[in-house]
Amino acid sequence: MKKAALLSTALFISILKLYAQSISVNLIQPTDTFFFKMDATTEEVSSRVNFKLAKGNKFNFGQVTMKAHAIDPFTLPKIYLNNKEMNAGIYFPNLKEDAIFTFKKSSDTGMLKVQTPIGENAAEIHFVFSKSQLVEEDNEIKIVVTEKQKLNDLAITDLKLYLRAPLNTDIIRVSSEFPGGTKGLVRYLERSLNRELPMRNGAPVGKYPVLVNFMVDTEGNIFNLKAENDPGYGTAQEALRVFKQGPKWVPASENGTNVVDQHRQTIVFMVL
Repeated sequence: MKKAALLSTALFISILKLYAQSISVNLIQPTDTFFFKMDATTEEVSSRVNFKLAKGNKFNFGQVTMKAHAIDPFTLPKIYLNNKEMNAGIYFPNLKEDAIFTFKKSSDTGMLKVQTPIGENAAEIHFVFSKSQLVEEDNEIKIVVTEKQKLNDLAITDLKLYLRAPLNTDIIRVSSEFPGGTKGLVRYLERSLNRELPMRNGAPVGKYPVLVNFMVDTEGNIFNLKAENDPGYGTAQEALRVFKQGPKWVPASENGTNVVDQHRQTIVFMVL
């Protein structure tokens, strides 16, 4: 005996999207490559770069990125921003199949140590910081080598600093949704959809998905309602009917203002 069932799949539910902007900051130190030297006071092998933050520059957080050549990826340099140690990470944005990692035996331990590729396949070190970690006018980034390395191989290049633009320049978008969200839509379909229609129209056992596409205006009304496919046995017409006769949707918004939104919904009729 065949039975009818319903499976509703929401392709787009309410989503919060943040489109942020970045502001680049010019560094005072003009060199492209950072060289490391021993600090006689602290006996650290380090390099420094300074930059100025203009007065009144508004931002929420920032990011520093730099390319690291011949760095041991398992023993990263210590990086300080205004004397505060930062939590830095490493990744390989341009790693290719022909990228060459080198292995060198440590004179201290006798163990092999790995070094990252040099050149365009170099690793990238990055860290983020909050607004409170910068001061107006003079700021300093210090990079300290924590383990003995071949300093003639080691290089830091392309150091860049970005500030995250203020929130009032962001676009905060919330997609349209059925009243009560996904759960509300499922309850409505369970009450309103004639799930037995394909079985009554002679459909064999199987799944009959219908992809419905429509727009939601700023008042929550549905328009441009259409089915992108028709599995037959009255399924597409029935899917369109329930959306056409349904309640108003909660409209999408951008920065608190209602906007027109596109929505897609898959309804799956099942004959068991």
